[in-house]
Amino acid sequence: MNKKSVVVAVVLAILGIVAYTSVYNKDSGTSVRAANKKIAAGFIYEALNKKDPAAMDRLVGEVYIQHNPMVGDGKEALNGLLQHITPNVEIVRSIAEGDLVVQHNKSTGWGDGKTYVSFDVFRMKDNKIVEHWDVMQEMAAKTVSGRTQVDGPVAIKDMDKTEANKKVVQGFLDDVVYGHNWNNIAQYISAETYAQHNPAVGDGLSGFGEFMASLAKNNVTMAFEKTYRLVAEGDFVFVHSKGEFGGKKVAFADLFRLENGKIVEHWDVIQEIPAQTASGHDMFEQVSQ
Repeated sequence: MNKKSVVVAVVLAILGIVAYTSVYNKDSGTSVRAANKKIAAGFIYEALNKKDPAAMDRLVGEVYIQHNPMVGDGKEALNGLLQHITPNVEIVRSIAEGDLVVQHNKSTGWGDGKTYVSFDVFRMKDNKIVEHWDVMQEMAAKTVSGRTQVDGPVAIKDMDKTEANKKVVQGFLDDVVYGHNWNNIAQYISAETYAQHNPAVGDGLSGFGEFMASLAKNNVTMAFEKTYRLVAEGDFVFVHSKGEFGGKKVAFADLFRLENGKIVEHWDVIQEIPAQTASGHDMFEQVSQ
């Protein structure tokens, strides 16, 4: 290779590293957050989408606990699944706190011709993924608000308000969701701006009220039983819960965006909990330490 070729190769390598970093690390958070997001994104884009066994070995731990009800534990189960599907997963949003990374994903290629929206939660240990939870739902063709289930702001802001925003969402859960003090909802959700991405719910507090009234009118129950994890970064707060919807046990995954101490935007995914799972683990409890 001549000197010019070497220089070009080095430049391309540097550009490749920059591109990799810009895709896999869209935030300006701490080095731990950035490193964990890079691992989780590498898993999606390399191990899953590209079916790269080297990436699977590099990014997934020897102990890998699976909470997706259709997949067993360990890398072997994942590799076995990839023999039969060709996933195409797009990471729309990614937030991280502690050893957890939450991705808001849009995907196809699961063998049924459908497009899905999911929230995937990865737990890291020693720079590898050791546990995974997800909540997955078929993407709706239309929504009441006119928004999709994945559009809206992506960039993370207000890093200095992470803990305060997490407390607002925790207060909303304690006071309104579990305390059933629905008259206090305006203390947590903005009365001026509330953008809704749930397919069945309109914008604003009025849209939320109309949705709840419709459930009551049609005798459709919706109740939260237990929240297992809150993950916050800047103006985004993710909530992973178990509950009931329409007489069925379900997993709830909710993502809130906050401004000035109030919830101003909401995305969610709901999935029915099956009677059995391939791994024997439920969809919520942490197993590995």
